Amino acid sequence: MNGVFNFTYTFANGYTIGTQPSLSVNWEAPEDNRVAFSIGPQVGKLCRCGGTPTLFQVQVQYYPVRPDVSGPKWNIQLQVTPTIPALIKKTLF
Repeated sequence: MNGVFNFTYTFANGYTIGTQPSLSVNWEAPEDNRVAFSIGPQVGKLCRCGGTPTLFQVQVQYYPVRPDVSGPKWNIQLQVTPTIPALIKKTLF
């Protein structure tokens, strides 16, 4: 089971700050090595790349709860999210 929660604040100039903690549970692992939980800050910038609005984000995560043997202690993520225009122009409901 995996879960991700996203909390982000976007400023008027296109910068974002937030966090995206994650929770993973491996029910087949030994009881004391089932859970991994990470938390850390995330910063980003929305800009235009070739006319397409694109969100660049970097996040550093620390795992205060992790499996003893194989669990990571730190994680760095880089996300690049291009934004396409809305395909549906009106409200559906």
